[in-house]
Amino acid sequence: MFEAEHTALRTALADLEPDIEHVGSTSVPGLAAKPKIDILVGLRTWGDLASAVERLLGVGYEHEGQIDVPRHLSMKRGRPTTHRVHLVERRGAQWDDVLSFRGALRADPDLRGSYAELKQELALRHRDDHDAYSSGKRPFIEAAIERGRAARRRGAQQHPASVPRHHQTNPNERRSLGRSTPLRLDESGEGSPPAIFVHGSGRAGAAAWPEQIGLSGGRLLFVHLRGFGPTEASTGFDYETDARDLVDLLDEAGSSHLVGASYGGVSALMATMQAEGRVVSLTLIEPILLSIARGDAAVEDLIDRTARALQARSLVDFQRRLEEALGIKMEEPLTEEGRRWLERFKAQRPPWEAAIPRNRLPDMGVPLLVVTGGWSEVYEAIARNLVEDLGARHEVIEGGGHRPQDHPDFDPVLQGWWSEAEARA
Repeated sequence: MFEAEHTALRTALADLEPDIEHVGSTSVPGLAAKPKIDILVGLRTWGDLASAVERLLGVGYEHEGQIDVPRHLSMKRGRPTTHRVHLVERRGAQWDDVLSFRGALRADPDLRGSYAELKQELALRHRDDHDAYSSGKRPFIEAAIERGRAARRRGAQQHPASVPRHHQTNPNERRSLGRSTPLRLDESGEGSPPAIFVHGSGRAGAAAWPEQIGLSGGRLLFVHLRGFGPTEASTGFDYETDARDLVDLLDEAGSSHLVGASYGGVSALMATMQAEGRVVSLTLIEPILLSIARGDAAVEDLIDRTARALQARSLVDFQRRLEEALGIKMEEPLTEEGRRWLERFKAQRPPWEAAIPRNRLPDMGVPLLVVTGGWSEVYEAIARNLVEDLGARHEVIEGGGHRPQDHPDFDPVLQGWWSEAEARA
């Protein structure tokens, strides 16, 4: 599809001598994409825009409008849209940014996997709202582009100025704050103190936090824990190892807000207990801290059912038993993402074995917020114990299920909590 359109565009715009590149998801092998071709057309000067638009109208394109960035005009063809042309200035900032993002996705399977997961999450959430879907991707893309800009700035200092800037970009570069740990990070925003987000057993990095990647007011660090890269073995969680990695990250990031969800909440709490004043506030979202709620009937029942599921020898049997234990129903046929989730769950250390010294919890001295969705007796029992042991604040976001962070009421609660904690510090 691109080759044919490339020929047609080259003919229509011949005397303008543009550069034409295949961009967007269809230009990245292995990345799921809609049946729509995005094409980047680099004009010699922005003064050629009027002529280019006139010729594109003549071959069936129509105006789509000005992208909300300077010197970037979009036109489309087809009903529904099958082709989209992005008119920019060749070798300008937009040209470099788009090609840098494409290069990074092609070169880095982990970045590509995170982007694919984010797109899938947003597609399910905003099935009939293209604007919301596009807005949800923007912070992830901007963070990746900013890494490319930083690489170009370094390249400009190291190479002759005559070298085109987009050739100086290193597509393999992933900005990594925690160099002393194996953690990979998706980053966005600026400001201090930063906020570190620790995912649960499903998606990792920014893809696990689709409603938080656009939060304003500070630097956001979305962690990929060990074993969660698309090319990594599905080792599952090891909360003690993950906690040590988080402490190392806190050493480099400085005093930070820490947010942990589900199984990631176990690691986040353990890291806070070891971090010696480097956590400004701790937010735990439906944390699977079963070990601090032992004796509760609902908690003991879940532990018993999950332990029996873990005895299954085959993945098919494990899926059936786990669905019964957790009261869930996985998608059929089982997707690759679902298979990896099952493998991680089966490989991880059971959360009820986490050694949380309850007698040390009151000495932690960190403001603690626990957020639940009000749907499960287990998570409400855990929250009650955190309130009793730590004086935690407990917020229930009705309708949030196991992911209250996706509910529109969550972000205002989180940001208000951060402001309150910073005022106390």
